[in-house]
Amino acid sequence: MELLKHIASSIGVLCAMLVVPVTKAQHIEEYNRSSLYTITLLHSEDRMYNEIFLTALDMPVPDRYNDNSLSLRVVGAPNAKGKMNYSPEKMSAEIAKFLNENHIGRRMVARWFDRDKNTGAFSTATLEQRGHYNLSALDLQRAQWTIDGRMYIEDADVELIPQTFVIVNDITYIDKEKNAQIASSILSALGSAAGSIGNGLSNSVAGAGSIGSLAELTLNAGADISDLIAGFTVDIRSYLFQLEWNEEIANKFYLDYFYTDTIDLVKKAAFEADETSFRMKYLGTYNARSAKTSPRGLYEPAQVFRKVLTRATDKNIVELQKQYPVFKVTTVITGINDQNEAMLSIGLKEGVNPKSKYEVLQRELKNGKLKYTRVATLTPVAGKIWDNRYMAAEEEAENAQLGFTAFKINSANADLLPGMLVREMR
Repeated sequence: MELLKHIASSIGVLCAMLVVPVTKAQHIEEYNRSSLYTITLLHSEDRMYNEIFLTALDMPVPDRYNDNSLSLRVVGAPNAKGKMNYSPEKMSAEIAKFLNENHIGRRMVARWFDRDKNTGAFSTATLEQRGHYNLSALDLQRAQWTIDGRMYIEDADVELIPQTFVIVNDITYIDKEKNAQIASSILSALGSAAGSIGNGLSNSVAGAGSIGSLAELTLNAGADISDLIAGFTVDIRSYLFQLEWNEEIANKFYLDYFYTDTIDLVKKAAFEADETSFRMKYLGTYNARSAKTSPRGLYEPAQVFRKVLTRATDKNIVELQKQYPVFKVTTVITGINDQNEAMLSIGLKEGVNPKSKYEVLQRELKNGKLKYTRVATLTPVAGKIWDNRYMAAEEEAENAQLGFTAFKINSANADLLPGMLVREMR
């Protein structure tokens, strides 16, 4: 660990911050903003395959996560015959095999350290940027920037990099024959992705630009779009994986592979040949069917597909956060209103409901480790929960224009300020 601290100090991963003492602490635990990369599995024999394919390429990573996306966004899933033989357990093993054979873990590490594909050199720009983002507005105001007073969080890589996740969404179209026929009659064929898709996973369906574009999915007939909305339903099973990164792996990375300036061909070749050190481990899965879609505000097929898929995957992410605390996201207090309510930029998209409960966390630095102490709890105020689901504003949903959710502060003596960290409690 001393080697890591020396290297982290020399490259200046993060600036220090002045920590304000906290009293009445209930518990202390580590917590950092997570990074996410999503991959979509598609079944080429399904109706609406092309439309779902194009939509999957266009879907962004949820804004509560750092975007760790690679160029590989869509892959071929088992065909209909093979799919029947794939239980969630077998499919998770197949996906894990696919991720590791395609070196996704190693590519995640390369992305964290901004590896130059030509020289093999690394940098800490992304670590610095994301580390600073993890500092709340209040922390930044109180930070000391003098050279002599600077104190680095020396093992920031060990705190940030393990919070790297991959979600693989297995999407199956629920075929309702009447509406499927309507959809087929009003949409032009967009072609199909190259490559054969068999009983295993195929990486022949790659990143953006493979076929067509969402701009091609246009339609002006209101009656047809209503029929399409009524018939477009998908089943999505999301598989959650986490990058394995610990002190032993970090030591190996720094000793055997890390360099920043002069090209080191030995280290470059060694990193590219390492097929075992950087792995993705399976955490769990959640399955849900898309909910009924409101036609209000929808004028093109592309909007239908994007709305259905985005909301369904957001729902799965919320459920996975509940099952696996390590995957939970954080947010910050954006303001305190004149009713002494805390305002947060989260809402229905993140699963906020009248029974939700959140904790306010304050930072502490102990023995070089960033810790978090609970100083208050929050509950949503009835009637003030923001509907921030995808396209909620376009469908004129209730509370879609709020821009925030108001929370009752349940701790009478808490002195809360904008910028303080908040996370959902179990």
